Amino acid sequence: MSKMDHFRVLKRFIQQNPEIQAKHSICLMN
Repeated sequence: MSKMDHFRVLKRFIQQNPEIQAKHSICLMN
């Protein structure tokens, strides 16, 4: 799986789980 595909899946997962969105956005910024 390419990096972009992984990122797209991760983004969709985050959108479906608003409670973890803040935590993950911090991880993605690093």
